[in-house]
Amino acid sequence: MELIEFSQTRIPKGAIEFPRSGLTQPRPTGPLEPVIWTGRVKYTATQRVAIWAKVRAWISRPAAIAAQDLPAGKPIQSHQFGMESADTGPFSDSAPISADQVAGFAPRRSIRAGQSIPRSILEAPIEVARSEMAGVEAHYGAAFLKFEARAETSGRVGDAIQMRNVESGKTFRARVIRKGWVAVD
Repeated sequence: MELIEFSQTRIPKGAIEFPRSGLTQPRPTGPLEPVIWTGRVKYTATQRVAIWAKVRAWISRPAAIAAQDLPAGKPIQSHQFGMESADTGPFSDSAPISADQVAGFAPRRSIRAGQSIPRSILEAPIEVARSEMAGVEAHYGAAFLKFEARAETSGRVGDAIQMRNVESGKTFRARVIRKGWVAVD
């Protein structure tokens, strides 16, 4: 943190408070630009006087940067991004990110080469896509059955999706367990 300028008015002695909510958020393109942080001096149990400071406040965090354009919905491969240190506001919503939180996940929107990849737009990839054939594992007591069925809806690991038995035409619900496989309990 760098203090650039502050209130020049006379203030009484007391406890200085600069709440998190008083810090103006810097623009995403300029986290090192000076911002105004409003606060107060509490000089009695019930009396306060407003103060301000012009500061540069930042933190350096690991960030994933797209090495090429990344299309929405397509899982990101490890060669498609790099890890760098990026400066951001100290109370920014962008939490630190690691390579294993990016590789294999799919962005909900397109990301251009050179842009950071925020964790907030990443989601697990679709493991069973609508209209594709998928393996089905069914357990009933000691019995174990494997067959193929057509997915009526898409899903990620853990999602319950609708499947159709192509021979009988009947539909049933199953839980996605891995790429191309569902389970019926």
